Amino acid sequence: ERFYQGLKTKWSKIDQMMYTVDWEIDRIVKLLKAYNQWDNTFFLFISDNGGVTAKSTGSNWPLRGEKTTSFEGGMRVTGFLSGGFVPDRLKGTHNGINSHIADWYSTFCYLAGVDDNDDPPVPPAHPNIDSSQVDPYDPKVKNPQTGKFENVWGDESYPGHDSVNLMNYLYYPERHSVDSAHPYLILSTEVVLKGDMKLITGQPCAIDANSPISRSCKIKDNEDMYGWRIRNSLKWEKTEKDDKCIKVFNQYRLDEQYPLKPCLFNVRTDEREQKPLQDTAIMMELWKYLNQSLTYQYTTTIFGKLDGLSPEGCLGKCYSISFAQKVFGVKHHDIPTCGLESVGKFGVNFC
Repeated sequence: ERFYQGLKTKWSKIDQMMYTVDWEIDRIVKLLKAYNQWDNTFFLFISDNGGVTAKSTGSNWPLRGEKTTSFEGGMRVTGFLSGGFVPDRLKGTHNGINSHIADWYSTFCYLAGVDDNDDPPVPPAHPNIDSSQVDPYDPKVKNPQTGKFENVWGDESYPGHDSVNLMNYLYYPERHSVDSAHPYLILSTEVVLKGDMKLITGQPCAIDANSPISRSCKIKDNEDMYGWRIRNSLKWEKTEKDDKCIKVFNQYRLDEQYPLKPCLFNVRTDEREQKPLQDTAIMMELWKYLNQSLTYQYTTTIFGKLDGLSPEGCLGKCYSISFAQKVFGVKHHDIPTCGLESVGKFGVNFC
């Protein structure tokens, strides 16, 4: 408590937070070394998304965009590994193999010696569904026996995780290519990556609990967030007004839809995403894969839209408010606090 009270009050909140994190990590490292556990430690430090730049002093230079955008500035993040468990030959090196933060689940399961298997007990109720047969943003199909629309997974199935154990790719990067861990890597409902090729079908429309339409859905008021922050400056390089790569796909306002015009980038040779490619074959390959993957996405229960979605029973102990009240007769305050009780607030209850 004395430490927190002693922080310089003239510092910004983010400055204080970063200083505190640095100080706490130092304590942890010293403690591990004091107990002779550092040589058995695999220490990961990673960000969950790019920095916020348009409304703050953050910077994702030289990358384009910020948090909540489909550009590299929002999705490509920094991270590092340390600890005595990291071989000396790898210290100070860079690993460029495409990976996702979800991959650390399987990786740490492997290091802990536990099984990461999360496969469903039965196959999907509607296997081999083509994306042309279902709306990827609402994956329901009509059951020919009952005539009702239901989730492609049915009532007893769900997707296993797509996390990849990264240890082999981390320890022996020279044996692998950039897409070895993930031949295709789905980054969002709008973005897919294959090797160095990245397809952007649109910018996400993020909905928050306090506003019907959040700022990321309003291009006119927030053009900076889709551009480039000049290094060591608060000034911006502006985007072109007709830049199709900044079109927002707002799945909550279907009356405002636009014809999808995807952008394709080589993020190795064009990490700033300034020069869209015109390779129709690769573009259609990635778009088809993205749509097919969304067909089998797993969506948690959404308030007021229970019909046809994945069964609430598959959600484990964290029931949605409506389901818990309807089936168990419990009150709101009796439901486990684990995130899903925010049901009804767009943007917080999607898997």
